Order: sequence, then structure tokens, then C-alpha cells
Amino acid sequence: MRVLFTWVMIGLFVAFVLGILALGVYSPRSGADVLDWKSSRPAEDPDEEAAQMLAAANAIRRRRGLPERTEDDVRNDL
Repeated sequence: MRVLFTWVMIGLFVAFVLGILALGVYSPRSGADVLDWKSSRPAEDPDEEAAQMLAAANAIRRRRGLPERTEDDVRNDL
């Protein structure tokens, strides 16, 4: 009797997980739509944004006593 109960519980759990996954796969809305996520601002100039991010990362590296990175360093790591 205990074995039957165990298999029924496992089956219910698997059915629940598959049901949740099916809801996600067949939902007409994306996760961003459900959460109403929008970009805070559109990317006007990607090169300028990359330069700003590199400048911010270098400021943190300077505070930690590490050498600054150049755009070429970053490109070589990709």
C-alpha cells in the first residue's frame, strides 16, 4: 500500500511540473509581457554605452588597485 501511495505522489508531482511547463510553452504571452518589462531607455549609441560601461568598470578596477582594461582587452576576452 505504501508503494502505491509513493508512485501516486510521484505521478502527481510529475503531472504538475509538466502542466506548468505546458502552460509556459503554449502561452501566447512572453515573460516580459506578463511582468510588463520595458527598457528604461532605448539604446541610442551602442558604442557610447560600451565606452561608458568600460569607464565604470575601470573606475572600480582603479579603486581595487587593478590595472585598467582597454576595448582591445575586452574584445580579446570575447
